[in-house]
Amino acid sequence: MLVNTPVLREQLMRWLADHAGLGKLPALGSAAIHVATEQAIETKRDDLRITAADPDTDAWVLLWTVELKVFGGFNYSSPIRALHERDDGPARSDEVHQVRNYDAWLAKQDVQEDVRSARAGFVLSTDPTITLPEGLECPWKPLTWTELGLRVERAIIDDSLPPGEAVLAKHLAGFIRDHLWTHTMTENPIRFDDLALLRAHASYGAQTQERVDGLVARLVPLLERSGLKLGPIKHSRKMFMGHRRSMVWTSTNPDAKGDLPWLMAGIISEGIPKLAVWLETEPKHANKMAGCEAVRENLAALHERNVEWHAHPAHEASWQDLSLRAPLEPILGASNQVQHFEEFFTKAFADLHETGVAAALAEAYR
Repeated sequence: MLVNTPVLREQLMRWLADHAGLGKLPALGSAAIHVATEQAIETKRDDLRITAADPDTDAWVLLWTVELKVFGGFNYSSPIRALHERDDGPARSDEVHQVRNYDAWLAKQDVQEDVRSARAGFVLSTDPTITLPEGLECPWKPLTWTELGLRVERAIIDDSLPPGEAVLAKHLAGFIRDHLWTHTMTENPIRFDDLALLRAHASYGAQTQERVDGLVARLVPLLERSGLKLGPIKHSRKMFMGHRRSMVWTSTNPDAKGDLPWLMAGIISEGIPKLAVWLETEPKHANKMAGCEAVRENLAALHERNVEWHAHPAHEASWQDLSLRAPLEPILGASNQVQHFEEFFTKAFADLHETGVAAALAEAYR
């Protein structure tokens, strides 16, 4: 990302220097910025390194190291040579904080520009409470992915990026929002809607779970009459926790090691509540490609019966090999909710049995 977005990169570097109290960036002149990962620090490696070197002398004008943390803490390891050379250095048998190792190496590197921002370290983490060791020789600053995400979003909103960079910046900001964001109470206060939802769940949560579970339980006899080769049928009742599903599940390959693939059917509430049927296997299973090929070969026959069947290719690394979903809302307007519910799943199970796709998929995982 930083390699291909020079305008955004410069903005982020100036922001980092300012945010860390480093003052202005050194005068780079004709020195080009280089970004690399997993560079050697004696026997260690840093996650990200940002450098700029004088093209005439190859001397560093700027040297930054960045440690990236995602839901993990710091590690301790043997001290590097630069620490042993200090009068107060640790014994060789001691283990030291990784930032202390990186700092000792950083302090020993020659940097042409004698300014505070020329040599520095950063820790980018999902944890806003992390602390760094005391007594570090170089400037170090802990930052959160959320802070970085907000700065990228500001660049997008200010319309300060070329079109190509703006696209990449939006992807980065979205990824941080979805996977690395850390909410605080000041950013995300409780609202009236939250209180209303808590009251509703306290009053109706158990009743809703009971009604949904009662409906899904009717799938057990439907599966038993489907003609599919199945193992024991179980019922998972978790509409308001975890994956938020009430579903029955069973093996379509009960004689094989691992019982794969699994057949799942029921009501899911991930996002929009839906009726769902799917066959799943482990994403990294050795036979995943063969399973996906078995689905692909039978997909035309399935689509003749219902075009809503969806095949999940192996490159998606999905648990699901084949799935069918439908909105739950039409049940509310049906004169006979149970009949409407059972018709959807009876047809789905018949699709899997009569096209032979369930048997073909089971054979692929034997």
